[in-house]
Amino acid sequence: MKQLKGFEKSERITLLIAAVCFVAGLIMLGAGREWTLIAIVLLLIHGILMLRVMMIQADSIQSLINEREEYMQIQRKERLRERKGCLKEEIEKTHDEIRQRRDNA
Repeated sequence: MKQLKGFEKSERITLLIAAVCFVAGLIMLGAGREWTLIAIVLLLIHGILMLRVMMIQADSIQSLINEREEYMQIQRKERLRERKGCLKEEIEKTHDEIRQRRDNA
């Protein structure tokens, strides 16, 4: 169960059901011809449940990526604002120096 810590409760239940279906499917495959169809159905259920969990995890990862991108955009905008402020100060200093040179000349 320690390996399932990163999953939500519904995902854990889904994974456990998928594991049971997988094991039961393998057992029934070895049981004989009459159990083959049931084994195939159980293995298909296992595959579908695993895909469901993977899709949920992919959505979670995508949302984390989107949050990170938004954070990085905010950081870039803040840095640009800081640079813009510094540039304004430098421009004002340059204008003041030019005015002083004109006044002195």
